Amino acid sequence: MLAEGIKEVLVGTLFNESEITVNIDKDATHTLVDTYVGTLVIIDDPKMMIRTFCDNTLMAKAIVLSTSDSLVIYDAIGSLQDGNYFIDPAFEHVDQEGIESTLTDRQVEILQLFADGVTTEKVAKDLGLSTETIRTHTKRILAVLNAKTRTHAVAISVANGWIQQPKS
Repeated sequence: MLAEGIKEVLVGTLFNESEITVNIDKDATHTLVDTYVGTLVIIDDPKMMIRTFCDNTLMAKAIVLSTSDSLVIYDAIGSLQDGNYFIDPAFEHVDQEGIESTLTDRQVEILQLFADGVTTEKVAKDLGLSTETIRTHTKRILAVLNAKTRTHAVAISVANGWIQQPKS
């Protein structure tokens, strides 16, 4: 029933019926909305935001709260269409204290290098990756932490003890 309601809202406005599928995962508190531009995850518990976004099996590029207005879903899918990640603005008002990091080891390593003042190009060279790969990791880090900039992501990570204080 929920899946049909979500699909009905999206079909005829942003998508035609062949471009969207809605899957309900009965084992968890989330709804997957798969579109040709990416996967939107709708969750019930705001404390699950980071864990849900980092769950590689979901392949989420956008995440919204189930209690959010339907316009937020439109904004999320619009972001997907533009090739961007989307995190429901309502998460800014959720107390994130006590949420553990679900950043990958590589993302933590990259954040630590950023904290130490290393440039994107130098991080790529040091890790044997392309600069585009580092930029992709950075976008994912910003989305996961709901950070506005790399500096903001570093500050969040230092405050939560996920990385060390920047070296002088």
